[in-house]
Amino acid sequence: MRDPNDLLKGLTEEQKAAVLDDSESLAVVAAAGAGKTRVLTRRYLRHVLWEGISPERLLSITFTRKAAAEMKQRIVGELREWGRDDYAQAAETGPIQTIDSFCEGLLRENALEAGLDPTFGVLEGAPADHVLESSIREAIGAAVDDPIASGLIDEIAGESGYRTRHRRLEAAAGDLIGHWRRLGLSRGEMEELHQDPSHLLKTWHRAVHKDLPDDIAKGVDPESESFFADLKAIWKRGRPAWLAARDPAIELKAAEHACGLGALACEAWRLFENRMREIQQFDFPALETMALGLIERSAHVRERVGAQFAAVLVDEAQDLNPRQHRLLDSLPVTRKLLVGDPQQSIFGWRQADARLFLERAQRGHLRLSENWRSGAEILRFVDGLFGELWAEGYQAMLPPEAERRPRRPSAIETWRLRARDSTVVAARIRELVDEGLAPGDISVLVRKASSGVRLLDDLQREGVPACLTGGTDRYYARLEVRDLANALRALADPTDDFALLASLRGPFARLSMDSLAMLAQRRPMGDALETFEPPIEDDRGRLDAFRRWFLPLRAQADRLPAWEVLARILAESGVLEAFATRPSGRRAIANARKLLLLATELPEEGAYAFARRIREIQELGHREGDAPSQEQSDLVTIMTIHKAKGLEFEAVVVTDLGEAPGANKEVAVDPETGLFTASFAKTRSTFEQVLRHRANEREDREELRLAYVAMTRAKTRLCLVMPDSSKDRAPAKRISPILKRLRASGLEWQEKAQE
Repeated sequence: MRDPNDLLKGLTEEQKAAVLDDSESLAVVAAAGAGKTRVLTRRYLRHVLWEGISPERLLSITFTRKAAAEMKQRIVGELREWGRDDYAQAAETGPIQTIDSFCEGLLRENALEAGLDPTFGVLEGAPADHVLESSIREAIGAAVDDPIASGLIDEIAGESGYRTRHRRLEAAAGDLIGHWRRLGLSRGEMEELHQDPSHLLKTWHRAVHKDLPDDIAKGVDPESESFFADLKAIWKRGRPAWLAARDPAIELKAAEHACGLGALACEAWRLFENRMREIQQFDFPALETMALGLIERSAHVRERVGAQFAAVLVDEAQDLNPRQHRLLDSLPVTRKLLVGDPQQSIFGWRQADARLFLERAQRGHLRLSENWRSGAEILRFVDGLFGELWAEGYQAMLPPEAERRPRRPSAIETWRLRARDSTVVAARIRELVDEGLAPGDISVLVRKASSGVRLLDDLQREGVPACLTGGTDRYYARLEVRDLANALRALADPTDDFALLASLRGPFARLSMDSLAMLAQRRPMGDALETFEPPIEDDRGRLDAFRRWFLPLRAQADRLPAWEVLARILAESGVLEAFATRPSGRRAIANARKLLLLATELPEEGAYAFARRIREIQELGHREGDAPSQEQSDLVTIMTIHKAKGLEFEAVVVTDLGEAPGANKEVAVDPETGLFTASFAKTRSTFEQVLRHRANEREDREELRLAYVAMTRAKTRLCLVMPDSSKDRAPAKRISPILKRLRASGLEWQEKAQE
């Protein structure tokens, strides 16, 4: 048995203080690379080894499943090193989990009181999107009984454009429901709020009025229909850009549109909840809402939770949304530790609100201030840059006394490009490898996954082994997935001529256009396939090979489950060999196998129904990552900045720093109240301008935090890819402070300009 005092070995004074603090509720504000995982782990070990608390009574909350698995592995390993295999085994099955998993477990343990089937399922991914989308469509179809909602639909129906009225409404309603549910708002309150346009307009006025300077607020009446016009008239100096003071008729029309969309969204929300109840499958927002309601209304459940857990430890607390904060506050556990860094709050699109963590920290907190990950040159640069940008609000990572301590050497360089060209970035990364950096030590952090896709192809052309971690979120749009879906449809529905022609033209047969054109003249095409003779000699052997596996399988496909049909396609058609010849062959093969795995999760679904599901998912734009295609330890890693959070790399290349975030064009939502406006009219209302102005400010702040997170992943080398401001007129305004800081910096950094 090791000496118990060894628990504090290797910790800094700040880290020791966080491990030893006995406050009932403690917030630890941890800088990037300050060792928060070490602190959480040692705090956990303190509870177990010093206080004798069993791991089953320690609730540890992490932000992602991956983080939960890593923390569990670390804790179990350390307990085994301490010779406590009994505790290690308990920790292996103990509550080290995401907040969603905790809610799921709480509801299963108290299913009777929650009014649930204990075997309820979790609805996530494509199936969840499908149920929500069908609920929205049903709500739109029933809107004829609501004059305001049906009026909105009629107005949009008369507009031209690439998106149909239903697609515009479906996307806007889906976004709105997502915002409201993540904020923990009540459907009933939102429904009542959006019943009357005139009442809603006054609510908008009051929301703006409460944020006005006192001297301005006294001069206007928020109950007046001319509120915005009156406000503009008296606000002579320093008037904000959003104050346009549109015609009152325009403001009222915007409120009518909001009431119409609000009514549709609330009805779809109700249908969605009812459908989840019917099938006893619930998505994670529903699980969180039900768990919170259960704890708040049931004294018995609160008593049980209080007896079950002795302490709660929460990681990445800056990324909690209001409902999750409320859930944690409702837990009757006296000892709570929340660790987070507001400077790394980058999940605003999930309604994460770092201010709530800061409010908690104001009631008592400790700091982990010193970054132990990055070299001194990188830290001086990042501290200098963000110290200027955030002024007094910035918490430095390199304390003055730390300058005397030896640190690993590090370097910063910028790659200034005359145009946004991923081929040039790939060439620069090739140079890093040629200099001696191992590909596995290099990570490229992109703002958008689409940038990573382009760069991956360019790196492969440069001969640099690389992978895109976490996929592209475009799995269902992949060519190989579309090829297999076409084959499924052609097999299950002999009348689907398009699917048959696509399969014959694709990797299954590769017939020429001349042969396909001649086949297309024969109807029914599915029957003609059996005796058709192609006019092109090379096509005849290909078509014979296609018919040998296709025709026997077609005779049975309508009676087989999708997974079995897919399995036979992959085994008999030779399509995997065809996929292997593509530029990204490994990924294509892995994605084909992933589709088979997804089909096995729906064992009763037929081939045609599964193919139709894929098509609907493609139309929804559901986000699903590619399957991993090979080991990544010896590859350059490309990932989004969001996915890189919590990780570290020897060398980091940061791209897309000049990219502006993609805003939703239809709906602007206030993250505190849930008030929103919808951009269905040609002229935006003043309140919409207010919301979009506030949203732009939030996005600007979050973009800087994204840059901070990206730069603090680097240990020894940081490469920043930036447009040359003298050549490129498009870079976002956020990039100029970074360029200005670089030019004024006394740091040693290397500027590589595009030739």
